[in-house]
Amino acid sequence: MNRRRAFTLIEVLIAVVIIGLLVGLLIPALGQARRSARATVGAANLRSLNGVMNAYLNDFREIYLTPFKDRDPAQSGGAYWFDAVAPNDQLLYWRFQSADPESGTDAFMYYWYSFLSVYDGKPRFREEQISPDDAGIRTQANTLPEFWNDHNLLWPSSYVYSPVFWSDSGRYLGPWLPTDARSIAANSQANVRSPAGKVVLFQRADFVNSRAGELLLSWNSPKANTWVATADGSCSRVRMRDLMAAAERDNAMLPVELDRTFDSLPIVRSHGPLVAEFDVEEGGFPAFFKSTRFGIAGRDLQR
Repeated sequence: MNRRRAFTLIEVLIAVVIIGLLVGLLIPALGQARRSARATVGAANLRSLNGVMNAYLNDFREIYLTPFKDRDPAQSGGAYWFDAVAPNDQLLYWRFQSADPESGTDAFMYYWYSFLSVYDGKPRFREEQISPDDAGIRTQANTLPEFWNDHNLLWPSSYVYSPVFWSDSGRYLGPWLPTDARSIAANSQANVRSPAGKVVLFQRADFVNSRAGELLLSWNSPKANTWVATADGSCSRVRMRDLMAAAERDNAMLPVELDRTFDSLPIVRSHGPLVAEFDVEEGGFPAFFKSTRFGIAGRDLQR
């Protein structure tokens, strides 16, 4: 009778070691695959939002989204020039004045897509306005789903709309204009001199390369690889270190301001001020895409 052979302790240990090695190789590969999949979705979301912006342009005589009106507060029920006014309801507005007088309406750049839903009649909050890797806004959305359709609220987006498209170009040409004057403009698509080189939308941070447990890697950090959408309708990823090196050789590409990335963003309620304090990564960096020299007529990329 044949005796059944059992595994020896050495053989079992070898098998365990081999399995451990395979798992050690497999887990990073799976993690990389997940990151790649999320990055692909993030890029698709940016393309979708760029398409929405182009649809808005077609409907509004090729004038970029400009919700701010220069109005006398005494004649407008208390609304000021820094209020974003709903396209279909002049009594509904959101205040974007910052505690910093140099900022003006710039905070709107994070809320433009939720604001645009006033125009198209769709729900305030939509999945495509969030990058899959934007844990800050994603957590906020997951914990407050009952407010998604509240028309008094504007939700932040992972994809930023450059203030160049609603600001007076004089803001970027030397001595700054008064805050109210430089923050209001109706910029036309025809004023874009370099459609392939002018960034309309960009991802607010490099979420993929931001380390867990640390503050976000700012979109304009030299360590970031940032997704952008340009005025010609295309989307691409920009290595910021290379862009900064190019700007040193071409002053026309060098921004005129500094900016930082917010680790989290509040929801903005209508008829109320935007009041928030943010933690930021590494201080300020040149505000590429946000304060292009020569404004909408300027160039952000070498194209």
